[in-house]
Amino acid sequence: MRRLIGILAVLLCLAIPAMAAESSFVPSIDYKDGPEIEDAEMDDEDVVPCLVITSIPEAREKTTDIHQEDRDKLLEVYEQLTSGQMVLPLEGEYVIRELVDVSFIIPCDEQHTHKEQLAKDGVTLDITFDLGIAPDETVIVMVYVDDQWVPVEIVNNGDGTVTGPFEDICPVVFCVRSELPPAQTGDIAGQNLILWMVLMAVSLAAVVVLLMNRRKFMR
Repeated sequence: MRRLIGILAVLLCLAIPAMAAESSFVPSIDYKDGPEIEDAEMDDEDVVPCLVITSIPEAREKTTDIHQEDRDKLLEVYEQLTSGQMVLPLEGEYVIRELVDVSFIIPCDEQHTHKEQLAKDGVTLDITFDLGIAPDETVIVMVYVDDQWVPVEIVNNGDGTVTGPFEDICPVVFCVRSELPPAQTGDIAGQNLILWMVLMAVSLAAVVVLLMNRRKFMR
């Protein structure tokens, strides 16, 4: 029985860091919409009406008009990041605040024109995203192009938005340093349940051992 308690104690120690490792994603990313686009320009032309943000839940439910391959790529990247098969090339601790796809919406009369323009050398799409961040918060943004993550030079505008030049429209990840803790608005009941179950198992085993020792002492 003492050996059982020892095993349960080890499991408890393993459960806590495993749960902490999952904090690399903000829990609410699984059910909330992505950030809104405040502005987008390419060659001094407004392209906001033709751009669409697709979040993880929207990709699963197919609620936005984007190409199926773009939707599949976003979900594939998400699964690889959450499973640990893919790691962002960043130094230090960070939290993935947003993971979305940025695409030209279908249908859009200017979709092909915008794609052709963006494909030219030196042409970028300047996009402003509303992230609701603090003025002094450091944001790291990367785009997934040709099966690799490429950084984007982002400027924190001090009003909750960030702006950066994009050479491609594709999966985009927004990260913040983990010393700035994200709001725990997601559903973490499953994680807490595991912890409490382990604690209850250890406590129950301890009670059984005490009762057995008491019986031996009374004899």
